[in-house]
Formats: sequence, C-alpha cells, structure tokens
Amino acid sequence: EELKQYQDSLIAKMSKLFRLSTDQVILILIYEQWNVENSILSFFADQDSCLKQAGIQRIIKEEKMINDDYRCPVYSCLIQADNDAILPCGHRFCKDCAFKYINTQFYIDTQTIKFGCLEGGCNGQIFPSMIHEALSNNTFPELSEQERLNRCMNAVQQYDKSILDSYIKSLNVQLVKCKNSQCSYFVIRYELHNNEIRCLCVANVSTIHIYQQLAQ
Repeated sequence: EELKQYQDSLIAKMSKLFRLSTDQVILILIYEQWNVENSILSFFADQDSCLKQAGIQRIIKEEKMINDDYRCPVYSCLIQADNDAILPCGHRFCKDCAFKYINTQFYIDTQTIKFGCLEGGCNGQIFPSMIHEALSNNTFPELSEQERLNRCMNAVQQYDKSILDSYIKSLNVQLVKCKNSQCSYFVIRYELHNNEIRCLCVANVSTIHIYQQLAQ
C-alpha cells in the first residue's frame, strides 16, 4: 500500500510537471523503466520524440478519423461514432475489436503491462485507462453476471498489480515477509546490502523483533 501511494504520487507529480494526462505519463515511465531522471531529461529535450518512443504519436489525419465511412482495419466493419477506439498512436478501430484484442493479449500473458497497437508495424501503445475499460467489460458468455463481474475485477486488479510490480522492480527495493508467525506485514528493504530489518510489528509485541534476511 505504501509503495502504491509512492507510485500514484510520482505519476501525479510527473503529470503536473509535463502537463500530460495520467495515461501519457504512465506510458512514458513504463518506457523509461520508471527512471524519473531519464524521463524528465528525455521529455524536455524533445517532447515529440519522447512521446513517440513511449508509443504516443498521432499519425492519422484528423479528417480521416472523423470520416463516417471509415472502416475498422480488423474486420472492415463500419465504425460508429459511439463505438470507436482511438489509440494514442492515432490509429482507430471499432471498440469491439480493440477490446477483444486487449483481453486476448491479457489472458495470453496476465503479467504484461504493454499492449501494442493492433496495426502491424506500429509501435503505438494502448492507454492504461482503455485497458481497464476493456478488462472491465469482457463478456465471458459462459459465466453468470456475478461471476463475470468478479472475473473482470480480478483482471483489472492483476493488471494494476503488474504495473506496480514493474515500478517496484525498478527500485532498489526488496519486499521481505516478516518472520514473526503472528505478523502479516511485509518489510520494505530499500538497500539490498542492509540485512538488518525492523518490522512494524515491534509496536505490537513485548520483545523488539529484529531479524536477518540474507542478501540475495
């Protein structure tokens, strides 16, 4: 929970600094492997290049995007105004095709955090908010409505956890399970060479609980 708060705070600060949406900042940070310094240097050195590398690049002319006769590149079906999905790269698809693609990619690898554009040869990435929407609206026709909702909720939570895991992995951090059998805490070790760790459970036991975790 503490690390999730750190992550959310970082994203909010970067969004304010860059004057970009949360979605855009997350894609930049994922591309830069959560290296804040590199993200800032890259963005202010060349904003267009930074966005392009992160998979955010408008490459479709506006008049083409709003054309009533525009067909989805996947199944060539006409895209209705209330059923379209425009990706950060600018490519446009019908929402049904985009959502089916996202769910297929997720269930192939539930640890993935990068969902590329459906268009071949495009390095565009899909915004996390659209991934949330797609995972939340998967149909699962074989399930009851409550089972479907639970499955969708679990998928969204797994996706968010994978993003958090990628952030944690980028830090010089190791989560260590407390060795006190009565304690459910995980201890955050920010320096891998520091083997002495004190758990929060010291406030709840009579004896100061300090334990050693061998460096990996």
